Amino acid sequence: MKALGSRRWGLLASVAAISFAADKAQAETVCSQAADGSVECVDGSTVVASGSVTPNSVIDGVGLQANDPDLFGTMTGNITTTSDGADGVSLGGDFSVGFTQVGLIATHGNGAAGLSAYSFDGFVSIHVGDVSTSGAGSVGIGAGGFESVGVTCNSVSTTGANSLGVGVGASTFSGVAGVNCGEISATGAGSGGIRVSSLGSAYAAAAFLRSSQLGPRKSRA
Repeated sequence: MKALGSRRWGLLASVAAISFAADKAQAETVCSQAADGSVECVDGSTVVASGSVTPNSVIDGVGLQANDPDLFGTMTGNITTTSDGADGVSLGGDFSVGFTQVGLIATHGNGAAGLSAYSFDGFVSIHVGDVSTSGAGSVGIGAGGFESVGVTCNSVSTTGANSLGVGVGASTFSGVAGVNCGEISATGAGSGGIRVSSLGSAYAAAAFLRSSQLGPRKSRA
């Protein structure tokens, strides 16, 4: 049997590298929406999450991105992104945003939030299971609105530098900003656990809170 020449070995190695890169890229979740509002998210050819979001609101692409004047959605399953700047879930509305997910939201790139949500002139209500980020400058959950903003979660974990665990803000005197989570861990350098701000009232509660600024402790409401 004739040995393969070095040029042919080089070509095969290049093809293998391209195939490996393609497989790696497919590990990133891509979501799309049908006309009836149903959403399907896949890693390569495998469906990893599904649900329903306000029709004609989802931007097909990496992670779950949706915008609508009044945006509401429910998802079940896991969403993962690996690119820098690619949020796991990104939601925007003019008046109101409501979202529930059962499963894991995970990001691995820098500047990639686990979940971000905002409303220019209304409320935001977020209920999620587990959220994790590993890149620098990657907040776990960030939510802001003109009226009341509320976040509940099972757990949030951030390990990159300058990566806040949960940040919530309401910008009206009548608004309430609140966080209620089981566990929040932000262990990267310069990373706080919870930040809540409101011109009205605010509250924060976590059964367990760990941050690089405070260390582990039980949180008080």
